Amino acid sequence: MEDLVEKCVRCNICVKECAFLKKYGTPGAIADSFASGGLDGVIAFDCSLCGLCTSLCPKDLDPCKAFLAIRRKVFAATGKILPEHKGIAAYEKKGRSGLFSAARSHPTTLEEMSCSTQILFRWKILFKKQVSEK
Repeated sequence: MEDLVEKCVRCNICVKECAFLKKYGTPGAIADSFASGGLDGVIAFDCSLCGLCTSLCPKDLDPCKAFLAIRRKVFAATGKILPEHKGIAAYEKKGRSGLFSAARSHPTTLEEMSCSTQILFRWKILFKKQVSEK
């Protein structure tokens, strides 16, 4: 995360393309605010960890890795599950789906969960419903 604070030139290339960054600022500013204690790290859970910022960065930085690190620090410090993640946590606790295991890796911890996990979870429910209707 220190790398992001020091090397992000705040060019705004990623901010122009990302709703999360449009709301909270450049990856460097977010990491700097979190490191200095001026930012609630829970906002890192708003990031979908899609990797767009990483792919656009002209300095080859990895903001996703930093946002994941912030999630891990927040979860380690609080141990709290955010209310909006309780359904996903229950799903993960019951086990991973064999349907998706070969095609995509799943988050191994709660703080790694993102929109992609929610989408897979919802898709699995729809798929089971369609199969059972046949």
